[in-house]
Amino acid sequence: MSSSYVLSCDKISKVYRQAQSELRILNEISFKVRPGETVSITGSSGSGKSTLLHILAGLDKQVSGEVYINDCQINKLADTSLCKLRNTQLGFIYQFHHLLLEFTALENILLPLIIAGKVITQPLRDEAMQLLSRLGLENRHSHYPAQLSGGERQRVAIARAIVHKPRLVFADEPTGNLDNHTSNQVLEVFLQLQAELQTSLVIVTHDMGIASKTQTKYRLHNGSLEQITI
Repeated sequence: MSSSYVLSCDKISKVYRQAQSELRILNEISFKVRPGETVSITGSSGSGKSTLLHILAGLDKQVSGEVYINDCQINKLADTSLCKLRNTQLGFIYQFHHLLLEFTALENILLPLIIAGKVITQPLRDEAMQLLSRLGLENRHSHYPAQLSGGERQRVAIARAIVHKPRLVFADEPTGNLDNHTSNQVLEVFLQLQAELQTSLVIVTHDMGIASKTQTKYRLHNGSLEQITI
C-alpha cells in the first residue's frame, strides 16, 4: 500500500455459511482513503455497511482480502498489536453512544488516553475541556450520561473519538438516534473539528443528507461498492 493513504482495502470479501448454504455479504471490496479525506458509505439496511466498517477497523474478520492502516496490514497483526493500533490511531463513533454510565462526561472523553497508557495531566484535561467547549458542553463536564440529552451524549462520544487525535475515525450511523435538527448540529461541529485535525473519516449511513457533506461517496449494493455523486 502507498503511504499516501491512511486506509486501503483490497478485494475484501465476507461470506456467512449456514448448513449447506452461504450468504455473500461483501464481494471483493476495494477502495482507499487519503489523509484528511471524508468518505461516506451508504446503502439499505442489511446491505453490509456495518460489517464492512468493522472489518476495516479490525473488529471483524474478512474471508479474503487485505486491509492496511498507515502501511500496516491489520489482518496479519496479533491481537495485542491490533488493540494498540486501534487505541492510538483510530477513533470510533457509533449510533448508540456507549458512554460509561458511572463516569462523567469529562471522564468518558479521557478514556482513550487512559487506555493508551497516558498519564492524565492537567494539559490533557484542558484539551478535553476545550473539546467540550467547542461542542457546546463546557457546563456539562461533570454531568453523568443519564443527566445528558441524546444529542449531548453523542457530542461527548464524538469528543471521546477524537481526543487522542487519531489518524482515522470510523463512524457507524453516528446521528441515527437523533432528530434532524440535532443531527445537523452535531454533524456540522464534528466536521469542523475533523477538518482542523486533518483526521480522515469513514462514515456509514443510510442518510443521503449526511453523505452529501463528505468528499467521496460510495454506495454498497448487493455486496459491491460503487462510487456515486450526490
